[in-house]
Amino acid sequence: MGPEVVKRANYGEGWKPLPFAAQIESYLHRRQTDPDRPLAENSLLAYRADLRGFQEFCAQRHITSLHHLRDIAAAAYGEYLRTKIPNPTSRKRAISVVRSFAVDMGRIYGLDTEAFHTEINKFSMKEEARPRVYLSPEQAEALLKRSRENPRDGAFIHLLLKTGALPS
Repeated sequence: MGPEVVKRANYGEGWKPLPFAAQIESYLHRRQTDPDRPLAENSLLAYRADLRGFQEFCAQRHITSLHHLRDIAAAAYGEYLRTKIPNPTSRKRAISVVRSFAVDMGRIYGLDTEAFHTEINKFSMKEEARPRVYLSPEQAEALLKRSRENPRDGAFIHLLLKTGALPS
């Protein structure tokens, strides 16, 4: 028995999927009230903006519900993001949010999201990484000299320099 048959059996013949905006708000509400990993207010705002962008992308292609997820080309969405969001880190966040949303909605509605998930993962991996910036030995030495003035900052700077960690 397929998901549509199950939905009709549980909710009657008049069952229809939620509109996209309601699906987004439903997802955000579940994420915000998740006792294990609730979203912070700023994250909630960013997620909402990313999902509204995805909704806009879908609307331009006349896709009004995630029930048509197979019709959504993840690579096309990635290219759309490149025109809307210049920062690669922000694009990766948007892709991650949409991927999570699609998987969540797929579980709820019994949708096959595997192809979309796989394609969007491939696109996400192609995203260019932020260029790494390294200190010259002279810059590192100057930083260490200045770090002696403030023990707390000095400890942090030593940790970064000794482990090769980069502040984000």
